[in-house]
Amino acid sequence: MKKMILLPAIALVVCGTAYAAGMVSGTIKSVDASNSKLEVVVSNTETKWVPYTPSTEWPVGVTDPAALKDKAVDITTNGANEAALVELVESNE
Repeated sequence: MKKMILLPAIALVVCGTAYAAGMVSGTIKSVDASNSKLEVVVSNTETKWVPYTPSTEWPVGVTDPAALKDKAVDITTNGANEAALVELVESNE
């Protein structure tokens, strides 16, 4: 009986965690360091504010988020819609 309850609970936790993570792709327009937020241009008409935390993983060599201004990035977010991982997108130029 315990297995019948435990298995669906484990599946819910695994699926819920995967569903909660998201992705924001675009170009960093600005960095609001006082509020720990990145403004990302995701289309010609839309920008999104993505909060970051001390546990956000930055690209190698980046110690100041402001260094990413005008850079193309992919941001993986956690369940709280905070930046968990920021990766630079290579240009095809």
